[in-house]
Amino acid sequence: MHKILFVEDDELYASTLIDFFSDYEFEITHVKSATEALEKLYRQNFDLYLLDINLKNSNGIDLLNKLRNSNDNRPALFLTSDPSSKTALECFKVGCDDYIRKQCDIVEIVERIRVSIKKNFPQKGIQIELGNDCIFDPVLKILSKDNKELELAQKELILLEILVKKIGVTVSWDEIGSALWAPSENISFASVRVYVNTLKKYLGKNSILNIKGVGYKLAV
Repeated sequence: MHKILFVEDDELYASTLIDFFSDYEFEITHVKSATEALEKLYRQNFDLYLLDINLKNSNGIDLLNKLRNSNDNRPALFLTSDPSSKTALECFKVGCDDYIRKQCDIVEIVERIRVSIKKNFPQKGIQIELGNDCIFDPVLKILSKDNKELELAQKELILLEILVKKIGVTVSWDEIGSALWAPSENISFASVRVYVNTLKKYLGKNSILNIKGVGYKLAV
């Protein structure tokens, strides 16, 4: 089941869509603002973003731009009542995968979500065994144990991904910093240590080695 973060401030419209989506293979988390969306993303991971543009006190385009600048490339679809082709162009410029007008049939919305998921998740069932009986699926971006998904914050997941890509090889501080923060952001090495400690709680205390002055290495 694919997890979708649905950002929509019209509660009636959101409720209608969520009721309809319940018959499909989607797990929907609904929030009403960009601020709520970012708070959810700090604690959870999603497979796709379904975004309104005109939100109260915020803007869906700005939200996606912020996500793309933080190296979040998950598929994102705009669902909006704005008919302007100029707005559609702005959405594609910040990196959306599709632009859907709310006036279209709900079945079409479902199919366009499915197409985006299929395009972005072409493979299934890739499993990498890590420490402490944990399994990582790099396609679905899920860390699990005993068939239960373990919760990772967005930056923790990105860090795990780059460590898994180089199992047994040291990933430098520079590589980690550029993967976790946009060029305009300040890199926090203290935060990296917190992320590493969180991963160690799941994978085992000796799973990630600190190569002093160089970086970190996944040793499992």
